[in-house]
Amino acid sequence: MDPADFVARLTPVSQKFEQAGVSSVAGLGAMDVAQALAGLDRGPYLLSIVMWAGDTGSLYHLENKLWADVCLVATEQKWIVTVGAEMLRGLSKMAVAEFVMPRLCAVCRGRGLINSRNGIVRDCNMCRGTGKAKISGRERARFAGISQNSWQRVWGSRYESYFIAHLNGWEIVASDHIRRKLNAA
Repeated sequence: MDPADFVARLTPVSQKFEQAGVSSVAGLGAMDVAQALAGLDRGPYLLSIVMWAGDTGSLYHLENKLWADVCLVATEQKWIVTVGAEMLRGLSKMAVAEFVMPRLCAVCRGRGLINSRNGIVRDCNMCRGTGKAKISGRERARFAGISQNSWQRVWGSRYESYFIAHLNGWEIVASDHIRRKLNAA
C-alpha cells in the first residue's frame, strides 16, 4: 500500500490517487489516516501531510521545522554563515519547495521513464528515473543570494547533505511508520 495514497485520504480533494491508478485503501477515512500518523515526529508528520495530503497550509511549519533542525547542525558544526540565519531560512524554503513541488523533467515529462528506439521502456537518463528536473547550482545560488563560487565551494554540498537529506529521511520515516501502523491494524 502506498503511503501517499493513504495520507491523501485526509483531504476532501483526493490529491494523489492518480499515482497508483486504483486505490488499495478503499473504505478508509480521514480518522483512519490520522490514527496511522499518530506518533510521528513533527518533521515527518508535516512532510507527509504537505506532500501526500496536499496541505499547503502546513508548508510554513515544514519550512520552519527544517530551518530549526539545520540551525542546530550549523551551530554544532560551527558553520560560518556570513549573511546570517536568514540565508539558512531561505535554503530551507528552497529545499522544501524543491522537494514537495518539484519541476518535471522535460525529457520524460515527469514519468521517470522513456521509450527507447527499440520499444523498451527504461529509466530516463536525464532525471535518473525520478521524473524531477534538477535545479542547477547557478539557480540555487541565485535564490540563496550567494555567489556561484560560494555555492560550489561550500553550500552546494551542505544543501544536499543536510537540507535535502533531512527531507529524504523524513519521507522514509513517515512511509515506514504508516506501513507499520497499517500492517498492525
